[in-house]
Amino acid sequence: MFYDQPALVEEMLEFNTDFLLRLIERALNEIQFDYFNFFEDCAGKGGPLFGPALFDRFFRRHYLRIIERLQRAGIRSIWLDSDGDMEALIPCRPDAGINLLWPLEQASGMDPRRLRKRFGKGLRLAGGLDKREIAKGPEAIRREVQAKIPPLLEEGGYIPHIDHSIPPNISLDDMKYYMELKWQLLGRTSGSPSQISAPSVAAAKPTFE
Repeated sequence: MFYDQPALVEEMLEFNTDFLLRLIERALNEIQFDYFNFFEDCAGKGGPLFGPALFDRFFRRHYLRIIERLQRAGIRSIWLDSDGDMEALIPCRPDAGINLLWPLEQASGMDPRRLRKRFGKGLRLAGGLDKREIAKGPEAIRREVQAKIPPLLEEGGYIPHIDHSIPPNISLDDMKYYMELKWQLLGRTSGSPSQISAPSVAAAKPTFE
């Protein structure tokens, strides 16, 4: 449609932007938000679903309209959530006002250490801890956590967490071990994850009355 029906794409984006700006106006006037997050899954393992040229032609001005309103409301942290390998689009994002990317899917090669070296600290990062490694047990967890958290944490501008929602093949014990290691690296001394307990079957079962 970018090529065959560009006018329709423009109309859709214009409508979406107008709708979003009207939708958030009351909230922006009544609440001070810490950040805003675009949920924009725009890539797969093989790369983004559109390139920089299409971003500049169709999307940039709409992002700028939204972000300008957010910034007037005092919001300075603008996140973009996308799975997949969207590295080719990263140079487009800072100019549009987006300054943090997550969850940095490892199956798509979005290594936070490489991204930091390429794009610098101006691009904040969140995620990037491989959920597949967390499912493999303590040794793999230790390697994954130690390889990524200390160097990125020292530089700042990084929030360490798993590169997506937690899948069911991560056991409770492995999750607790991962959290213990992470809390140690973050300097946490209270509220140990070892206090986490598995919910009972009865407590986890929904009731329909």
